[in-house]
Amino acid sequence: MVKVEIDSIRANIINNQRVVILKDIKKNRYLPLWVGEFESESIIVALQRIEVTRPLTHDLFINLFDKENIIPKFIEIHKIENDTFYSRIYYDKDDEEQFIDSRPSDALAIAIRSKVEIYVSDDVMKNNGISIDDNSENLSIFEDFIESLDIE
Repeated sequence: MVKVEIDSIRANIINNQRVVILKDIKKNRYLPLWVGEFESESIIVALQRIEVTRPLTHDLFINLFDKENIIPKFIEIHKIENDTFYSRIYYDKDDEEQFIDSRPSDALAIAIRSKVEIYVSDDVMKNNGISIDDNSENLSIFEDFIESLDIE
C-alpha cells in the first residue's frame, strides 16, 4: 500500500467538476480522484476545520463510531473498475479489525475527521497515478491538467 495525503482539491471553473489530488508521501506521484460537489465540500469543511452548527453526514458517522466504540484505523482506495474507484474504511470493533466498502470521497471525509492515514493500493497507484520528476514528459501534461482547474 502507498501512503498518500490530500495535496489539493481543485474545481474546473467551466463545468464545476471537482478533483481531489492525492500525493504519494514518499515519491512525486499523484492520483487525481473526481468527486461530487457536495462530497468535496464535506472534505474541505474537515480539512479547514470549519465549525458547522449541525453535524454533516460524515460528522454523524464519526459521532456514531464514537458512541459504538468503533475505532477507525485507516482507509484504502483499493481498486478501480470501469473508471470507478473503490475504497474501504478499516476499523476496530471489539478488538477485531473489520472494514466496510465506501466511495473514496466518503472515505476521505471520514479519514480526515477521524485523523487516520490514507492509502492507495500499489496496483491502483501504479496503473492510475501520475509520476512527476523534473525531466518527465508527464510534468507538462500534469501541469496543463492542474492549470485547467481552479484551486478550491
